[in-house]
Amino acid sequence: MNHRRLSRRRRSAMIAATALGWTGAATSHAATTATWVAPAFGVWTDSSKWSTSPIYPQNGSPSPSDHYDAVIAASGAAYNVAVNASAAGAGGFTVDSLTIASPDVQLSLSGGTFTAVSGINVASPSTIFFDAFSTTTLLRVASGALTLASGATITTRGVGGTISGNIVNNGTISCELATRTLNLNGGSILNNGTLRASGTGATLNLAGTSLTNHGTINADSLATVNIIGAATSNTWTSDGAITATNFGAINLGGTFTLPVAASSNTGGSINITGTLVNTPTSLVLNALTGSWGVSGSGRMVGGTLATSGGATLIGRGGTLDSVNNLGDVSVTTSGGIHLTGTWTNSGTISAANGLLDLASAGVNNGTIATSANAVVNLGALPTGSGTMNFTDSTVNITGTFTPAQLTNLPLHNSPLVLSGGTIDATGTTLTRACR
Repeated sequence: MNHRRLSRRRRSAMIAATALGWTGAATSHAATTATWVAPAFGVWTDSSKWSTSPIYPQNGSPSPSDHYDAVIAASGAAYNVAVNASAAGAGGFTVDSLTIASPDVQLSLSGGTFTAVSGINVASPSTIFFDAFSTTTLLRVASGALTLASGATITTRGVGGTISGNIVNNGTISCELATRTLNLNGGSILNNGTLRASGTGATLNLAGTSLTNHGTINADSLATVNIIGAATSNTWTSDGAITATNFGAINLGGTFTLPVAASSNTGGSINITGTLVNTPTSLVLNALTGSWGVSGSGRMVGGTLATSGGATLIGRGGTLDSVNNLGDVSVTTSGGIHLTGTWTNSGTISAANGLLDLASAGVNNGTIATSANAVVNLGALPTGSGTMNFTDSTVNITGTFTPAQLTNLPLHNSPLVLSGGTIDATGTTLTRACR
């Protein structure tokens, strides 16, 4: 290799990168800088496109001690660099770092695993596309971070893929087009820009070890954003915008606390699917935030719930644990809400054709009502000065009650069913029929 020629090209590449506001990613050991020499279409493995010709940048080639910092900074005409890392086998392509510092380039990932050991830097307005017809395409940072400048973009055109490692996003990372899936996992996510899913069935999974959102998270046009995904023990915070628009859905997983600022639901849905630690704060739903749901294994723990402006908390199978409800909680078809702990209701809790689970004896100073074939699991009777009405519902006895307690239940065309509970009729006569 002509090291004098390589040195000149290295200096030229870094001058170009610096002119675009980028200095490249630092590496932990000496590496050869491999630059894309001209603004022309090519594939990663075409060594003639690289300053290191006849070698393209691949750590361990031609000798195990060879390492590379790849820089794509050529400008002057629009071009595409195609990367199919599956061509290198199961290990894919590996470099020490990758810097994309050209306003004219698009990097196309079409398969396999691409690893930048110490980081990836993407300057504005460069774009990385996931173009593969398989979600197994992986863009990986082993240490350091994948950093997008303001105006830089990573998005999907193929089926999707995965970004693994720490992410600092000042630009846009999006899952676009119907049924695509983009996963962000394996490290911390710091969002100062936009994280978005758009298109019917498109899914963006934010499943890092942590998430800090100072920017915007958006689900639009029947797409879904899962915050933290299935990693329910992971934590996240947000003082940025979280928006669900045009029938998009955002699922708030993991463990989080308020404030979740500037959240809005405009024709979409926001659901608690993880754990909202609401102590000693208040979740306030209004015309700006829209209604939220609490779904599946989702839990709201402690604190106060307040609603106004037509907004409600919708029970979709989740749990209110020791929550002081001052607003409206509703359960609709196939949904459900579980009340546990030392709960208090001074608002309204209603279930129509869904499940109301009174698992513990709380305090009801408001209204609890069911109708339209709802199911009530009665584990304990609340105290307080409020009202309860079970109309056209099935009431399952799941706790222990005396006949007097059951006789005084406000049942209206609602049968009692002994379902794992106990009626302690010692010394009394049960006069109300149960089936």
